[in-house]
This record gives sequence, C-alpha cells and structure tokens, in this order.
Amino acid sequence: MKKLCVMLLTVLLISLIPMQGASAAEPVITAKSAILVDAVTGEVLFEKNPHEKLPPASVTKIMTMLILMEKIEGGELTLADQVTISANASGQEGTRLMIETGEVRTVEELLYGVAVESGNDAAVALAEKMSGNVGNFVALMNQRAKELGMNDTNFVNPCGLSADEHYTSAYDIALMSRELIKHPLIFKYITTWMVDVHVGKNNEILRTLANTNKLLSQKDYIDGIKTGFTDAAGYCVSITGKKGDLRLISVIMKAETSAIRSVEADGLLQYGFQSYQAVYPIKKNDTVGEINVLNADENTVKLTVDQDVYKLLPISGSGQITKSLVMDSEQIYAPVAEKQKVGKLIVKIGDEQIAEIDVYTAAAVKKCSYFKYLTKVKSVLFP
Repeated sequence: MKKLCVMLLTVLLISLIPMQGASAAEPVITAKSAILVDAVTGEVLFEKNPHEKLPPASVTKIMTMLILMEKIEGGELTLADQVTISANASGQEGTRLMIETGEVRTVEELLYGVAVESGNDAAVALAEKMSGNVGNFVALMNQRAKELGMNDTNFVNPCGLSADEHYTSAYDIALMSRELIKHPLIFKYITTWMVDVHVGKNNEILRTLANTNKLLSQKDYIDGIKTGFTDAAGYCVSITGKKGDLRLISVIMKAETSAIRSVEADGLLQYGFQSYQAVYPIKKNDTVGEINVLNADENTVKLTVDQDVYKLLPISGSGQITKSLVMDSEQIYAPVAEKQKVGKLIVKIGDEQIAEIDVYTAAAVKKCSYFKYLTKVKSVLFP
C-alpha cells in the first residue's frame, strides 16, 4: 500500500485580503420581486418574493440569446449566417428593429437587434432560424428552462410580449442569466451602448441603436444584461456587474418606473459589493508544490491543479485559509506523463473544508538514459 504523505503548504490570513469596511445595510426594494446572486456559485445574497411567477417582458430574450450562444458555440450556427425575414417576424408588435418581410439579415445583425434594441421582430427571426418556427423554439426554451432548474417558468414566445401562461420568477431569471454570461461572446453584444445597423431590402435605412439598459452608460462596473417593460410586467431588468474578482447578478421585476428599476437594481449590486468579497485561494494552473522523481534527468517535477477554488465571504468575516497537499506517495518513478494525478489538495477556511481537488504533474518527465543513469550513480559513489 502506498504511504500517504501530507504536507502543509501555505497558511494565509483572510485579514490579509483587502477589506472594504463593514457590511452595508440591506437595500429597501419597492419592486414586486427581486434577487441578488453570486454569479459564480449562484448563492443568494438578497431576495424578495424570488419565486413569485410574473410576466418578464423582454427579459425573456435572455433565454433566446442563451440558446443562440449555445448553438453558435456548438457549431450549428455562425454569426455570418443569413436569415430571410418572415412576415411573422416583421409583423411583431412592440419594440422592433424595423426589419421588413423578405429582407436578409445576418445572425449578428439580429443579435444586435435583440441585445441592444430589444427588437421583438429580431428575436422571432432568430427563433425561426434556429428551430424552423416559433412553436418549435418555444418548446426548446421550456426544455432548456427545465434543464436549468427554472421551476417557476413557462415561456410562450421568444420575445416577451404579454401572453397568457408566459411567466417566470426573479430566481429563474438569475439562473438563466448566470448561464448566459458563461459565454464570453455575449458580452460583445450586451455591453454595446450604441451601434449602427442597416435594415430594409436594399439596406436603405441606417438605424443607430441605443441600448435599453441605461445603466451601461452610468456605471463602469455594469456590463449587461437585459431590460424589459410591458404594462402587465411593469419595469424589469437583469443586470450583472463586476468589481475585482466578484461578479454579481441583480434582478428586479415589476418596478413602477424605469428610474426605480435602475436605482433598485444598482442598489442591490452596490449592497453586494460592500458586503461580500470573492476569494480564490487557488487558481487553475497554480503551482502548488513539487515531488521527487526517480530514474529521471530532473530530480523533481512541479505540481499543479486544473480548476479554481472559489469562495464568497462576508467582508466582515475572518478566518484562516490553509492548503494541505496530500500525496499518494513521497516520490514517483520516471517516465512521468504530463497531468499525471499524484494526490489531492485540501483547502480550508478555519475548520470548514471548502474544496478537495486533484493534483497533477505540471510537465512530462522522461526516464533518464542508461549512460546518464551511470553518470548519476558515479557521482553518488565518487563525489
């Protein structure tokens, strides 16, 4: 049986992590429903009626954009693919990109129409491109919602126009928002403040689109995601913001005015930034130690990990971070493969274990040649 070797690598005090002062008081939210979550873990930091089923208006388009991102990254679509606009798409009510029946637009142009202009016609055109017709796409939306655990949700259309049985909750919006921002490509579109887009069969109309999320131009830490409004839904929004390593998502549903929506959504973010900190005791590809290698040119090889260790902590919190390296054996024999598993790293904050992750060799190590082996033996015997 292999002997386990436990080595205590590092001890850090959380108090050495930059603090921002005492936690902020919880904000007062007048909107019908709201939630604040950590974007990495989904941990809920504030909630008000988080599971109440309400009409989401154009916040619906988060799911439409999510499915589009998944299809692009899966190779089913490209941004350059062309879409012929149907009468159904061009005939949508409400906010529109103003595309005409029969004109041809690229997926990217329609994505700008959804993310910036919040165009219902652009959302329907993309839905038809992805699934053939709106009915098929709505079924896909609801299937994806189930997969994400969105148990308060039922979609009827891809754009958010008011309809019977079209509803979701602040909690579910946070779930699909978290999933959307896992796709780096989407930030190109949800952070765009203004963009010029041609529409019309002959590209005869130049439209300058301005993002419906006004917070983008007001707060440098906010970089998405989507607003919504109908008479039934009131003013809704899902926003995300980042300070340092901490990314949060704030959702407001059924605010009375757009100003209240913005103030309360941003207030939730600020509360989170003032009350919590993101700590990464270990990051992917960090060197966490080394191990002796026998029968090799190199006497040791460095050790690494292939994932982050992340923890959300109250700013007012304190504790001790310890990282313990537990090896399968004290030494290994060449040849050694790159990313050969050789042990585990256990990370604790105080008495709480927050992670146990595999440890790998950072590089391959070849077995030394016969002549080099003789040279090594000679150097030991005849120093």
